[in-house]
Amino acid sequence: DIGLAKIDAISQQDKEDAEASLLTAAAEVKVAEADVQTARINLAYTRITAPISGRIETSTVTPGALVVAQQDTALTTVQQLDPIYVDVTQSTTELLRLKRDLASGKLQTNGDGQARITPSA
Repeated sequence: DIGLAKIDAISQQDKEDAEASLLTAAAEVKVAEADVQTARINLAYTRITAPISGRIETSTVTPGALVVAQQDTALTTVQQLDPIYVDVTQSTTELLRLKRDLASGKLQTNGDGQARITPSA
């Protein structure tokens, strides 16, 4: 208050109107700040992360569809790529050769008893 109403530069009514407008604007700012906070909270619920990394298969829901926590239908399936396990049918002869190569040091392990093998066609 700079005292404009005291020196009759503005009317008392104009002063009161300006003060009311200021209070209204301050309240509107508070409401807008609360709306922004609510939007941030809602946005945090829109990101869904998987507990593992991998490749997503076909989604069972479309973008924009409503999903809820604990729903019965899975959104998708994640195929874990690392580590990946493969069952390979291998001849006894080849298995014995690999064991010999490991024992002789021709085939090196990575320290935990596993060896990297590149399959041939």
